[in-house]
Amino acid sequence: MITSTWGSESLAGRHPGLPAELLAQLPVDEYRVALILHPNVWSGHGAWQIGVLQRTAVEAGLTTVDPADGWQQALTAADLVIGDHGSVTVYAAAIGRPVLLAAFGPEAVPNTAGWALRTVAPWLDTARPLAAQIETALTDHRPDRYEPVTAEAFGVRGQALPRLRETVYDLLDLAQPKQPARTARAFGLPAPGAAPPRSLIVGTTLTGRQDQAFEVDLQRFPAVLAGEPVEREDSFQHLACDVDEPDTRLTESATVLLVRSCVFASDDGRRRTIELLADFPGARLAAVSSENGCLVGLRDGTTLEVSSPARPCPDPGAAAAAVYTCLRLGVAPHGITVTLRSGTSAQELSLRALGPAGADQSPASRARTSTARGLPASS
Repeated sequence: MITSTWGSESLAGRHPGLPAELLAQLPVDEYRVALILHPNVWSGHGAWQIGVLQRTAVEAGLTTVDPADGWQQALTAADLVIGDHGSVTVYAAAIGRPVLLAAFGPEAVPNTAGWALRTVAPWLDTARPLAAQIETALTDHRPDRYEPVTAEAFGVRGQALPRLRETVYDLLDLAQPKQPARTARAFGLPAPGAAPPRSLIVGTTLTGRQDQAFEVDLQRFPAVLAGEPVEREDSFQHLACDVDEPDTRLTESATVLLVRSCVFASDDGRRRTIELLADFPGARLAAVSSENGCLVGLRDGTTLEVSSPARPCPDPGAAAAAVYTCLRLGVAPHGITVTLRSGTSAQELSLRALGPAGADQSPASRARTSTARGLPASS
């Protein structure tokens, strides 16, 4: 969670590109990034300007949180908060979240709890790789780290809202309404800009092999923020795009085309992969969700069924990544088990080739998939 107050010395004022930088460096299967901006930022700059400034980050998966209704839930859900001298950063410390400071303006009053936070909380160095700093902050954090600071900031915990309400109505010389005060929703409204990215740079690295069982590390990053692909031995990268990606430059360059929006019957799914490969001659694989798993079509006419014992329908992008890795290794993707690992999570996928009429392919047909024809190292 990124949180910023307002002003030129705030996080948004000093590092407006931080959301995009985080999304570029954090794998989408392991992290989500959200942004809470102070209401004065929205008021001073307007939703249009903020939308333009954060457009790339939103396309890459940034969740923008309503600062008037929803930030409480987002803060509670956050595993780590990157902030400044704003009040939400202090709230994060008060509930025991790991905090990293990326800015701290002179508006903070010396000898207050908020001021003390700048000397206690670690700082995020935006000039250095961000992922390692975040992992260190998560690993080294103690929930009671900021207790001496926040004990000075908050009193009568749990009673602040009714006390403030009573005081405000007394100052206004008004009777309090008879209906109970409105409190924050337990569950916020759907956040705008929370859609996952439609195009990803997919990195796969072979980490283990025993007979027909492979272990592969999977890391995916938003393509709109990715740099030049870098490959090494047993480590490959490809561009995977949803078919509804609005940027045609990406879909026309994609190695893998995906359909995530619906689940196909087996025969319909196979026809759809053929259509996709015909419509996008630069693609090498097409993957769709089917009733029994995922169907991955190859340009030589082979159709592979990818299934998982843990999930009825694996992610088509993950299924295609498993197939692509086998092809790049020169392995026929039939009768293969691939365990994909993303951070601390793992899923086991089974790959098998289907014949023209829905039966398994003949040995002669399977042999045609034993080499990654038409898959240059840069695909």
